[in-house]
Amino acid sequence: MEPVSLTTELLLMLYERKDVKRRSFLYMHYQRLFAQHYSMGFLVELINQDLGKALVSARDIKYIRANMHRWKSELISQDVKNMDGEQRTQTDAGDDQDLTTPQTG
Repeated sequence: MEPVSLTTELLLMLYERKDVKRRSFLYMHYQRLFAQHYSMGFLVELINQDLGKALVSARDIKYIRANMHRWKSELISQDVKNMDGEQRTQTDAGDDQDLTTPQTG
């Protein structure tokens, strides 16, 4: 039997508790499957097989499909903010003069 990943354990725990964020986490974890435009029943079967329990329903898939475009745009905007912050840090660090070598000119 394969070891269960930390993400899978988190998803199982969220579904067992019926947490309100469970579907968004499910989408984030299985984004590649949702991008393939599989049928609802096939997605339910694939995901439940991967989780090892029949927790996900067609209703979950329908909800995720209705909201995934919003979640995807939120993820993209967060990535852009993170990249912008990293670029600023690199730019700020790149502007500093090297004080260990003598400056000419």
